[in-house]
Amino acid sequence: MKIEVLYSPECPHYVTALQLVHEILAETGIAAQVELVRVETKEEARRLEFIGSPTVRVDGVDVEPYVTFAAKDFGLRCRFYAEGGEALGWPSKRALRDTIEVARLAETDMLGTCC
Repeated sequence: MKIEVLYSPECPHYVTALQLVHEILAETGIAAQVELVRVETKEEARRLEFIGSPTVRVDGVDVEPYVTFAAKDFGLRCRFYAEGGEALGWPSKRALRDTIEVARLAETDMLGTCC
């Protein structure tokens, strides 16, 4: 499993997102490659379909896939996540855990499939 935390250096919220990812992996015992991806230019933001900092993707899937599906405005700015009626500067632990768990289950299904 690969977890990417994409961030813009101007937005400090990626630190919390990265910390939450590591906490979840430690709590669940799930093994994953965690990669911190710095996005510095508008061109990189467009190429990476980066809608704001931090963006967390698990095996290429955003923790809010419906948001990235609808996004057309890529750029260097802070991203906010809706959780319980408030806006957070990072994805909730629940959203991260759910996305990681779905990826783990998909990985397990792939390993269990045989020819």
